[in-house]
Order: sequence, then C-alpha cells, then structure tokens
Amino acid sequence: MDTPQQFFNAIYADARSLGAPHVQAAIAAAQSAIETGWGEHLKGGAYFGIKASESWEGQSQTFTTHEVLGGQRVKLDAAFRAYDDRLDAVQDYLSVIQSTWPETWNAKSIEGAAEGLNRGKYGRYATDPDYSGKVSRTAVARAQKAREAYANGLGEGLVVAPKGRPQQPSKVTRAILQDWDHAYEGQTVMLAVRGYFRDSKGKPGVNDRGIFDDAVFVVSPRGVWAFNFNVDPSRYRDGIASYKADQSISFKQGIHGYSKPAHLRYPALEQVSVAHITRDEQADEVGDFHMNIHKGSASGSTSSLGCCTVPVEQWDEFFGVVCREMDADGQKLIHMVLLEYQGGHPPVQLDAVDQPEPAIVQTTVAPPKNVSPAPTQPRAPTTLKGEITIDALDEDRIASLVQRLSGAGAEVHVNFNINVAVPPNFPQPAPLAGQSKRTNP
Repeated sequence: MDTPQQFFNAIYADARSLGAPHVQAAIAAAQSAIETGWGEHLKGGAYFGIKASESWEGQSQTFTTHEVLGGQRVKLDAAFRAYDDRLDAVQDYLSVIQSTWPETWNAKSIEGAAEGLNRGKYGRYATDPDYSGKVSRTAVARAQKAREAYANGLGEGLVVAPKGRPQQPSKVTRAILQDWDHAYEGQTVMLAVRGYFRDSKGKPGVNDRGIFDDAVFVVSPRGVWAFNFNVDPSRYRDGIASYKADQSISFKQGIHGYSKPAHLRYPALEQVSVAHITRDEQADEVGDFHMNIHKGSASGSTSSLGCCTVPVEQWDEFFGVVCREMDADGQKLIHMVLLEYQGGHPPVQLDAVDQPEPAIVQTTVAPPKNVSPAPTQPRAPTTLKGEITIDALDEDRIASLVQRLSGAGAEVHVNFNINVAVPPNFPQPAPLAGQSKRTNP
C-alpha cells in the first residue's frame, strides 16, 4: 500500500506527463486523494468521483457515496465513470477540468485553482461546502515534495521535443530498409529509430521516457519525410508495455481511442499485426495489444500508455503524408520497422523551418549495402543547384538510373560520377499540407 505522499506523487506525475502544469497536477492529486481516501476506497478506477451522466459513452459503475444535501450528509447510490487504467482516468479528468472548470485550469496558484472548483459551468465540483478548502490544504501540504520527486524521476525541465526534426541521408534510410527486407522496395514503409536523440536530449546515454527523443522516417517511392517520434510509455510503471526493437509491425488507417468517449476519438494508425512487447517489471509477451500510433497531447507531452506518438504540431503532416503515400501505392497496411539507435556519430537535425530533401534526390539515389542502422553524420551534400551526385555505383545500377531519369525527361551527363541536370519541368511531388464531472455537463 502506498503512503499518502506516494499516492499523491503518482497522480501528480501522471498529470504532469499528460501535460498538466504544476498547479493543476497538484489539484488533481489532491482531489483524487480526497475522492478515494488516498486510494483505500477506490472502486472501478474512479479516481476523481466523476458522475456518469446520460451523455457519458464510456464504462460506468454504480456504488454508494456520500453527498451533502440540505446541509445534511446522506448516503445514496450513483453511477460513476469507470476506467481500466489510472492514466485514462487522469486524462479524462484533465479534459473535464479544462472544459467545465476553466477557472481551475487557468489558475496560477493552488489556492486559486481550488477556489475555482466552486464555479464550474454546471456548478460546484462537489456538494461538500468545504471541498475546495480540503483540496487546497491537501495540495499545498504535498505539492512541493511531489514536484521534487517528479523532477528527480523524469527530469522536469527537459525539452520534450528537439528544436528540429531528425535528419538522416535518404540513401542511408533506404539502405537500412533494403538491408532489413528487400520486399519493402516499391511500397510506403516507416523506419522508426528508438533513441535517435539519446545522447543529445535528456540524460546522456539513456533512452528517456516522456520526451520525443526517437525518430520516424516515412519512406515511399516518391520521397522520404522525417518526424520526431516517441516509441515508449510516458512513464515507468509496473506492467506498462512498449514495443521491442528489431521487428516489423503492421498498422492500418483507423481510429485511436475506441474505448474512449466519441469526442476523444480521432483518425490514427491502428496496430493490426502480432508484435513483441516488453512490460515494466514483467515478462515479455507476443500479441496484438492495440498499441497504435497517435498524436501527443495538446500541451506537447508524449501522452503514451505504450503507443507510439508524434508531436501534436507535426501530427497532421505526418498522418497526411502516410495516408497519401499509402493511397498512392494502393496499400491497406503500412509496416513500421523499429530499430534501436546503436551510437556513433551524433544525429544531425534540421532547423525547425527547414524541410526534408527534395523528393527527386530521395528517389534516385541507389543505397549502398550493409549500412548500419545508427543515424550517421552525412558526407557532402547530395544536391547542388539542381544537380545530383551519386558515388560508387555498379554498371547495372547506373544503367537503371539513367533509364529512369531519361524516361522522366531529365538530361543525364556521365562523367566520373553521375551529374543529373534536372530541367525546370521535371515532375515534383505535391506540396505537403502545411470532454464532465459530477453534474450533467
């Protein structure tokens, strides 16, 4: 059984990992402590005592509770929102507070946030007249220790996402996939690298949780696109799962959050193949665990219970590129090859305003064989004023490349290397396209 401070710390850390500021995370922990008696009276995963109104589409559980009616404390049966996982409960609670108790969500002090619980869109959070006072006193007493524990355990103050996107020469990315499985040639595939920014973000040499220190490359016959990525749960916790490296996992275009209310669901990539996973403090498993690829939280956190996530500001572009390229190739499924960063040269990242290499470069460079999956420092630039330089190709590859480019209307000049002068009318890819509570909400 956790001590009261340990219980408080756990809820606080969950809220922070889901993007809540310090004040609101402390309020969440205090409310959960009061609603569940520090976890001793928890039922149905109802960590926050949120009533299940008729509009609630998730799970619910009915049990006896106490209310203050007409100045009298009475017992009654009520239906409450139920959750299989604590992090789901915290996430729903934060959504409720943002939408129904905006004064609490926007407050800059614990006292102000607690007082805001008395003035929601539909009234007070609880019928106990001293409820906000209890929340305030509990939060003030334990918030600082929770903040310190969170900072020591996760690294509060870390930049959640790198300033720029990962950059890896397109020919290296293609070579890694070719070396992994030649069957992927001619189709759209994802290459994910766990710990791509391992040595430059977070604790050096450690694959941190809670930050976007991984990378994913969307590779199609028409181009390569790079995005920041997260392949781990937001926090360590007994039983929580993450994908093992050195495997290929299949996904389809679908919906993330089937078990959640309709307003929390959105299009994402659903896991459809058997995969190898590892669980914190438990044995490895093999199966379909519905570990999808979805977006991080609106606050910028990784927001993962084991799924892979993309920073929210990159999500629309990422999902748009994947869907567009899958449709262009007539694919119903897309494979993600997940590898572990092996060290070596530090990864290179683009400035935030930069874009990936032009697709003409990415689609015409034949990859070398047996390239290490570790991100490497690029050599000389592969494109200079419309020209492409390709080194050390055998005759068959040169002939194939010349034939493809000539057929597309490009002029090919063969010297020591191949220099391709791309005409102005050479076809280019299309540009990228740039939640309630105790009463009835």
